[in-house]
Amino acid sequence: MTFTDWRKILNMARTRSRNVTVYLTSGAAFSGIVVSLDMDLVRMDEHDPETGKVREHNFGLDTVIAITFAPED
Repeated sequence: MTFTDWRKILNMARTRSRNVTVYLTSGAAFSGIVVSLDMDLVRMDEHDPETGKVREHNFGLDTVIAITFAPED
């Protein structure tokens, strides 16, 4: 996929508040809701149900290698 394709997919997830898992070239994977999508920076919030806290993840759009969506309710 291209940079633009990832942007379109993540923007759709952001506008629909869909939970996604994003896999990065570093081997890291983050699950949560896309909060913002700037020029090449993605911000996701991941909710920890055990603690009730939210962890913020920031990563470059160019590091994305795969995206999966959680099932809709």
